[in-house]
Amino acid sequence: MNVPPEVWREKMNNLMHRRANAPYSFKVTPASDYKSHLSKVFIGESVLDVGCGDCKIKELIPDTIDYFGIDPHPINDYIYSEFGIEDDEAVRYFKKTIPVDTVIAFAVLDGCQDFDKAIENMKLIARKNIVILTGLDIPINQYHTFELHMEDFDSRFADWDKRLCEEVEKKVWLIEYRKIIMTEEEQKEFDKLKKEKEELELKLKQVQKERDDIAWLQSEQLRGNYKGRKIDSF
Repeated sequence: MNVPPEVWREKMNNLMHRRANAPYSFKVTPASDYKSHLSKVFIGESVLDVGCGDCKIKELIPDTIDYFGIDPHPINDYIYSEFGIEDDEAVRYFKKTIPVDTVIAFAVLDGCQDFDKAIENMKLIARKNIVILTGLDIPINQYHTFELHMEDFDSRFADWDKRLCEEVEKKVWLIEYRKIIMTEEEQKEFDKLKKEKEELELKLKQVQKERDDIAWLQSEQLRGNYKGRKIDSF
């Protein structure tokens, strides 16, 4: 699930323009109450703030926690690098150089360029858990690249433990996934079941297509539009 680079750049330019021209407000809404959100989830000894912006999260966690932020459009200088979470460089940098326990992605994933790559890289980087704040079932507009749904997350985190799922404001959800540590045998069994599930889903799609084709041909026969052989029903 991705969009062309030029589409993403246009959305980001719109977002940056809105951010630069919007009047500053001290009002905390249920969606923007990051302090409350963080109190509900596990926070490890090190945090990666994806799309960190003005690094608001850094101000809300204890000083004993190592904080790192990445953002292709940073607001201040307290970031480690100006790359996005979709970049492979992010994985190389944090996976091999700076171990990260918790990855936080607040109000960012519905505006990324490559949703699948973003999730994949977050899972590779996080050693313990991932915390997400995102809009769901919200149509695409001039600021957002995707209309996301809960299934978009649950299907991609099927191998993780979903610990929290709360609608903090209408259509805004706080979700936490924790990494499941498996033994080698458990991982093999999980991979086997996952493959079997994918094969079964493919077969079901093929059967449904065959049923649809037969229904269409029968309909055409009834209307006298199809002169071929008679199609028997299941």
